[in-house]
Amino acid sequence: MKARMIKSSRRETGSCMVLAMIFLIVFVSLSVAVTSYSSRNLTISVNQQNSNEALAAAASGVEFASSIVNSFDSIDSTGDTVSESQANSTWDAFVTHVRSCGYGGVAVANPIRINDSNGWGYQLSIPPIAFNSTGGAFSLRFLHYDNDPTKIILESTGTDGHFSRKICMDYSIQKDAKVLEYAIASRGRMIITGDTTIEGSVFSTWYKSEWHAPFELTSDSTIHGTVNVTVSASELYNEGNQMETLDENWNPVYDEDGNRVISPQDTLQGDVEGVNYDIPDGIMPGMDEDDYDTSSYRALCTEIPAASYTRREYFPHVSGDYTVPSKSWSSKLYRHVYINQTFTNARLPKGRNALFENCTFEGILYIDSDSWTSSTSRTNNVRFNNCQFNGVIVTSIPKNSYIQWRQNCLYFTGSADFNNQYMQEATILAPNFNVNLGNTSELEEGSESHLTGAVVGGIVDVRGNARIDGTIISMYDTSPHSNGYVTNIGFADDGGSEGGDPGDIGTITIVPPKNKMLPGGIISDIIIIPKQDTYREVL
Repeated sequence: MKARMIKSSRRETGSCMVLAMIFLIVFVSLSVAVTSYSSRNLTISVNQQNSNEALAAAASGVEFASSIVNSFDSIDSTGDTVSESQANSTWDAFVTHVRSCGYGGVAVANPIRINDSNGWGYQLSIPPIAFNSTGGAFSLRFLHYDNDPTKIILESTGTDGHFSRKICMDYSIQKDAKVLEYAIASRGRMIITGDTTIEGSVFSTWYKSEWHAPFELTSDSTIHGTVNVTVSASELYNEGNQMETLDENWNPVYDEDGNRVISPQDTLQGDVEGVNYDIPDGIMPGMDEDDYDTSSYRALCTEIPAASYTRREYFPHVSGDYTVPSKSWSSKLYRHVYINQTFTNARLPKGRNALFENCTFEGILYIDSDSWTSSTSRTNNVRFNNCQFNGVIVTSIPKNSYIQWRQNCLYFTGSADFNNQYMQEATILAPNFNVNLGNTSELEEGSESHLTGAVVGGIVDVRGNARIDGTIISMYDTSPHSNGYVTNIGFADDGGSEGGDPGDIGTITIVPPKNKMLPGGIISDIIIIPKQDTYREVL
């Protein structure tokens, strides 16, 4: 019995050793697998980090390139478009600017001639600049091709270890069109009221805080954008002309639901997205009479013959009757009357003070006026009643430090149907003219105006039912006048007064352009700006 028991114990011991060896092999294999997996994960993690660092370096290069472009001075220009030769000259000036700055402490060589899938062009390269302390860097290429001289392509390549990432973005060589970023840009104060919706931001250079705030917005109007002014919040508050309710740190006050608190003394009673104070833009190109040259339009037009008869009217007039003055100082006008006629590339001589009834205009309508005069025989107050416009209205530039809003006026009554086939950048280009869209005395039933493109005037008033797909530029500096001379959006009264009868208000919608292209006739400098929608990561 003992012999058999000893033999059984030996067998059991041998079995245990085999199992132990198997488990040892399994554990060793698992350990090797885990170590290998961990090592592989570490490698992947390091690679991912290097890839991210390379992308961050490329993004830093884009920011670096933006600083270079932003420090580039604008190029003086007397034209209203960028020609091919001007674009090439701007590129040459940009190259000189980049090479002279010594950015990043690296030397920038002259551009080289290249020929790739985009065609022939020039390449300006900036050598690698360190991005971090671990070897990350970025390098830049600016590309300028012969077949598209108004475009500069940026390539920013970031590297880290063996990884590289590339980001590209386009820049445009174009006229300074910053003014078109706004739905309304004015050198005077503005009253917005009635059923008015503005789908964009507004801007005013009005600075007489002791008299008025730059903007008044009634509770029934909405600005889907910001209100932008050159004065400070403290200036307005100290003069008792605050636009919004602010706390002790000059920040807007909100209630528990996140709504802006509106106090009775606020001049902004309607909805806005916010107010930007102390902005440095000042007078942008397109807001000064010296920014305009409309002579090229005039040269294309033929003089309109004198009408066979005239009609006496007054401006401003009593409600519903153009033949009765509303003020003792109303201007008496003997209007040349044109009915049911079509005019193509036509010029209205000064002193006609015409009335166009049911007329159609093709191409250009050019309206003449003299400077430095208030004589109605040398100016033009023109009324359009139920007219069709298939082109653009352009005027001469009556230069005057005191706007003759009664003498130089474009007055649209009834329906004004604008279907501009001549140019999409502007519908009315009337520097220093008083532009009145809608009746100055009452809202006419069935009246409506729809315009596409910029509307430029000395003082621009919009009343009644109107939609403007463009920017309103009201360029007359009203700061010498404590009262009156207000850009009215909604009120029925004229720009020479403070407001009108709220019962006369129609529906107004203003939508600024997306392409931001200046119309011909507006002179501005040439600048280089980024086209943000072209940002792209390239593998």
